[in-house]
Amino acid sequence: GEHAGRVRMACTEGFATNFMPAVMRDFHGANPRSQIELHVGSPDEVSTLLARGETDIVLKYVVAPEQGLKIEHSAVAPVHAVMRPDHPLARQRILQVAEVVRYPLAVGSTGMTTRQLFDQACSIQQLQYRAVFVSNFSSVLLKLLRSPDVLLSGHLTVMHLIDEGVVVARPFADAPLQQRRLQILSLEGRTLTPLAQAFVAHLVQAITRASRRKL
Repeated sequence: GEHAGRVRMACTEGFATNFMPAVMRDFHGANPRSQIELHVGSPDEVSTLLARGETDIVLKYVVAPEQGLKIEHSAVAPVHAVMRPDHPLARQRILQVAEVVRYPLAVGSTGMTTRQLFDQACSIQQLQYRAVFVSNFSSVLLKLLRSPDVLLSGHLTVMHLIDEGVVVARPFADAPLQQRRLQILSLEGRTLTPLAQAFVAHLVQAITRASRRKL
């Protein structure tokens, strides 16, 4: 009873700056008696919180199934090449890894899904790249992005900058960079409260709307 109006949420950093605040604000507007807690952590950390019962819902990018976690929603979430609108590659609608490695790159730290999949694609094609900036914090990389740099990122992370015309995001033709999924996860065997279920539905709607927006 004490926590019936509380939703505990955890997500990885790329969602935390702009996407999740908007989702939380809209949900609270429709449910003014609710309390929403958000913990931001690494992919492994948020999964651990869920496994320990310390959060109700997790939003993260996934490249492989995780035992003991229930998939509430799953959507294809390919890696994109993000750049300024005046970048030479911005004129193309779809890119090849071999084209992108010709430019200075801003990449996530080792272990982040964008980096994992890009490194895999480069390994398959025996390509090398020059990383000028490396961070586990996408907001830092976005602040550093200048032409002719290219940032590896997910669509939701940069959606607000796309809307503002600050950057463009282009998908890759290379198969490894299309193998990532965006998932909403809960703990297997645990029933979410009605409010948490409503929050999941609200989150799915926000993700679906975002996926339809122009890159």
